[in-house]
Amino acid sequence: MLRGRKSLRSPSIYGSCCNPAQSPSLQTGVAEKITEAYEDAVLIAAKETGLDETNFPQVCPYSFEQAIDKDFWPE
Repeated sequence: MLRGRKSLRSPSIYGSCCNPAQSPSLQTGVAEKITEAYEDAVLIAAKETGLDETNFPQVCPYSFEQAIDKDFWPE
């Protein structure tokens, strides 16, 4: 399990009506939020698929720019 956490964080910390890429004041802590969101996503995916968490990359494989690009689609 990632960092020994057993519960998910509140989704409210991820939601925002603003784009951090367009607002420097919102960029503070974005990397940490992405890391936390990815860890939660791994927990959810593992639970939904029945796969062990070790089957997923330990670190988010996508950059911030890729994650916010609505036209990005991983190969």
